[in-house]
Amino acid sequence: MPSIKKINLKINLEIIFVFTLTVFSSIISFIHLDFPPERMFDEIYRVTRAELFLHNQVFISDQPHFARYPMILGILLFGDNSLGWRISQAISGTLLVPISYFIGKNIFKHKYAGLLMTFFVTFDLSFSVYSRIGVVVIHEICLVAASLLLFIISTKNNTKNGKLLFCLSAVLTGFAIATKWTALCLLPIYWLWIKTGVNIKNTFFERLPLKMLFLIIVLFTYLLTFGGEKRNYEYYHKAYGMPSSSFINSIVFWHKLAIGSHTRKGMLHPYSSKWYTWPFMYKPVLLYQNIDKVSKQVTSIIGLGNPIIWWLGDLAILFQLFLLFYKRDKTMIFLLGAYFISFLPYAFIQRPMFLYHYLISLFFQMLLLESTFVNLYKGKIFLRPVLSLSLVLIIFIFFYFYPFLNGYPVSESEYFHRLWFQSWREFQLVNGSNMFFLNSAL
Repeated sequence: MPSIKKINLKINLEIIFVFTLTVFSSIISFIHLDFPPERMFDEIYRVTRAELFLHNQVFISDQPHFARYPMILGILLFGDNSLGWRISQAISGTLLVPISYFIGKNIFKHKYAGLLMTFFVTFDLSFSVYSRIGVVVIHEICLVAASLLLFIISTKNNTKNGKLLFCLSAVLTGFAIATKWTALCLLPIYWLWIKTGVNIKNTFFERLPLKMLFLIIVLFTYLLTFGGEKRNYEYYHKAYGMPSSSFINSIVFWHKLAIGSHTRKGMLHPYSSKWYTWPFMYKPVLLYQNIDKVSKQVTSIIGLGNPIIWWLGDLAILFQLFLLFYKRDKTMIFLLGAYFISFLPYAFIQRPMFLYHYLISLFFQMLLLESTFVNLYKGKIFLRPVLSLSLVLIIFIFFYFYPFLNGYPVSESEYFHRLWFQSWREFQLVNGSNMFFLNSAL
């Protein structure tokens, strides 16, 4: 039996480790957050809608509404500027780090549970870069992770607090769905958690009334986010011949319009990519670029992940699928199921999609990678130096691509050295000017 002193030391070291990575992540998210001062990528839509809402003007939107309100609050507190547009995203990105730790801690049983997950989230560039831009991606990831954490804890808690956390999870699930509809994947993931029975100590949620209560809370919270849209719906009455009726009917009509907008097959975007290419990080998203024609310094912000984490994660998925033939591990069944539940529905979507749509699946992929690392480290002693070197390489690659995270200017040659593949080179610097080439021309 380990002594109390050793247990306390282990806990203290874990707290210090997670706290350190959280502080590091906050620095990465907040430093020079106001750069660039102009709007980049989808900020032209998100920020504009927030401004119109603040000025009591009508606008058309085919996206759920909740993520607009943190941006509005940021504008009210810090002004209608680049800091105000992005500060809520930086907060969500920072919170994701400790939330990731507690998810790993509550899913796994090994003594390092959650620590590698915290490491991966901190040093993956994709979560960091979307913590620095005024779009909704990081809000959705943070809400999905927080909802899942509360749900998992509620199933392990035999006290009255378990039911409270169960209801709070439903509230956050509603807000997550009201941020992006892709968060609907949480509902079958919850079901899978219950069916696999991973570390479950409480069964109150299996009662039909509580299941119904959970869904009612999710629906009520989702509908609550439409409370500020009355002015826009009055505009829809005129613009779309929308029948003047009850508020609920207006919401139903809006959903028909929005779903119709998302299901139509639109024009291809130069950064869009097929869903099956996302695990390989085939085509990142250029969020911002500026070129100094005199010094030939390139300033870019790119929605790029850490290739080592992503590609090792791909191998981890294959490894865990292979192990399922020999051992029916409940935890791996849950994580693999959650990964595919969040990923495979994109196969049926026709509109242009982007690499950032993969980030919920990436979160579960990282949990699979943590489990794979720990299993190999414990069972294959000869692999320990390789695994340790992989962690060092992850940190190195993070700083290697850091200029693409915060827009640090680099020379033309350094810029191209970091664009490893042809599919990454959407924008090219040619004779000091910014010239776009389609893939077919590269």
